[in-house]
Amino acid sequence: MIAQVEGRPVSGVVRDAIARYVDERRRDPEFQRLLQDSLSRHADVLRLVADDE
Repeated sequence: MIAQVEGRPVSGVVRDAIARYVDERRRDPEFQRLLQDSLSRHADVLRLVADDE
């Protein structure tokens, strides 16, 4: 409906919405903390896998 009212393609509206969502997360301190925690966990797993080789 938004795309129709604004006379834009749906794909453009979706792209804009995703870009705004990502930008909000980049500025959200809690999300950034969760992201760092996740990256740390993945790094630990990668180290474990590398040690097995």
